[in-house]
Amino acid sequence: MNIFWGVLEATLMGTMGILLFCGISFTLKKRYQIGYKKIVWLLIALRLLVPFHVTLLPQPLSIEIPNFILQESSKWDNSNQLIFFIWITGCFIACAYYFTVYLITCKKMTARSTEYIKPEIQKIYMKAADELKIKNLPEIRIMADTDSSPFTMGLLKNRIFLPDKDYLEQDLYYIIRHELIHYRNKDLWFKVLLLLGNAIHWFNPIVWIMRRLAEQDIELVCDSEVLEFASPEERKEYGEVILSYVQTGTRKYPMLSTGYIQKTDSIKRRFNNIFNTEPKKKGMDIFFLMIALLLLSCVFLSIRGGIATYPESKIPIENGLEIKTDVDGDGSRESIFVKDVVNDTDAFTQVVAQFGGGDSVFISYPDYWSSYLISGDLSGNMKADIVLVRYSIGSTFNAAEVSVIYMEDRNWKEYSSQFIHNPSIEAEQPDSFSSDNRAVSCLGAAIIEQDGKNMLRIILNEDVQNDVVKCVDCSYRQDGWYIENLQIISNYYSENKEKELLN
Repeated sequence: MNIFWGVLEATLMGTMGILLFCGISFTLKKRYQIGYKKIVWLLIALRLLVPFHVTLLPQPLSIEIPNFILQESSKWDNSNQLIFFIWITGCFIACAYYFTVYLITCKKMTARSTEYIKPEIQKIYMKAADELKIKNLPEIRIMADTDSSPFTMGLLKNRIFLPDKDYLEQDLYYIIRHELIHYRNKDLWFKVLLLLGNAIHWFNPIVWIMRRLAEQDIELVCDSEVLEFASPEERKEYGEVILSYVQTGTRKYPMLSTGYIQKTDSIKRRFNNIFNTEPKKKGMDIFFLMIALLLLSCVFLSIRGGIATYPESKIPIENGLEIKTDVDGDGSRESIFVKDVVNDTDAFTQVVAQFGGGDSVFISYPDYWSSYLISGDLSGNMKADIVLVRYSIGSTFNAAEVSVIYMEDRNWKEYSSQFIHNPSIEAEQPDSFSSDNRAVSCLGAAIIEQDGKNMLRIILNEDVQNDVVKCVDCSYRQDGWYIENLQIISNYYSENKEKELLN
């Protein structure tokens, strides 16, 4: 599930970037060249393809799904799994569809075309290639379908497909130059990135719109490069070639191809771009602005799933009779230690927190010896929680009591010892790790780190005569400890598995 929260964060960042960039582009479209837009689309596409949060600084702003809307933990966990399953299924279907259609179309188009080309086409082809300084040329294939429009297809082996018809020399030059610029610019691989981003974020309509806009801008950039030094008359001729295919050509292109003529609704933008010869800025200032905004969003914004995920804790896991850790979240480390107190009439275990100003805060537990402490952030609030493990005097199988305490307003508080059952676990699940029944008593505890969060591990006696225990890994939630995992461990004592599980 952690990767899905990363996808949600990426889709949020990407959506913000897309909307912001569209607003900037619409406002400043007459002042800047079109080339910078392609670079910014690439930047946003790469962000969409990285569904992980990169922590550079502590996030002052965090969007978190609040706990109060997640009333029933088991239902929320099931919903998490269902949402993840729906998302991953959508990704798989989208990728499988794109890949299958691409392979089938490649095979079909190759079968319906021939490698033979007329000498006049070869002559113009070599002329355009020399002008663009392209040495490794893609293959040209002639399609039998004369109503189709030219396009380039193929990732590992590029092919330019031309309809079998008679061309005016200048028209053919524009067409071939256009497709060779697509080839030189690796535009097919750019479209792969757009498709992958679309597949991962198939649930986000803004990403679908971004893919369409980016593909249109790829054509506009290509047109601009074709006509970089063109005269007004040459621009007119180029526009007439496009218009002729709009009127007569079939404009449905194979997936992952660069078509000479795109959808009719983008033709107006292309003509505006072709005939607009006013001097324009390159737009690198907007490019660097978008980089800065996306980096800032990565630094200052994160998305977390309430009880389902936790931020990386800066509280280290420590254990011993005395530890130094931050129990009140003020950034300083307090001294926490455990001691056994014996007087004439009573004996008890005491946990002491000593603060920098000399204040000490105590909490006492009766009748236990041989105790130790474990510290770590179990609740995700960036403060240390303290696990107190107290072994009973005279126990033949290391019976223990476990208490989990935390500091609030300079007073020790104790978490509930109740378990919240996990509906996906079939084995019998305990109700609590605190019991007066020695036969089902606790045998030890530890704080473990798993999947980027801290969890409490409790060892419970299952069958002492047959050397069998239960190992319960649980995460803290408002009403108790949600059982994330439960294992039945055999030969716990005979094979000394205590060290493996608790250290």
